[in-house]
Amino acid sequence: VNTKGYTVGLGYQFDAPNGVFIRGEVSATAYDDVNATSTTDSSKKVQVNNMYGAIGALKIGKSF
Repeated sequence: VNTKGYTVGLGYQFDAPNGVFIRGEVSATAYDDVNATSTTDSSKKVQVNNMYGAIGALKIGKSF
C-alpha cells in the first residue's frame, strides 16, 4: 500500500558573539489514511487512520 503525506517544519538559530549558538526546531508530519486487504483472504483487512507526528528540538553548540 502506498500513501501520501506532508511535512512542515520551522527553525531558528541564534548566534552569540563567543561562538555559541542556540537552535530551535519544530516540525509536524501527516499521512493519508491507509486501507489494505489480503490478496489470499479478503476477510483480513487493515485500516490505519490519523497518522500524525510532531517533533521539537532545542540544540546548544559551539562553533570552532
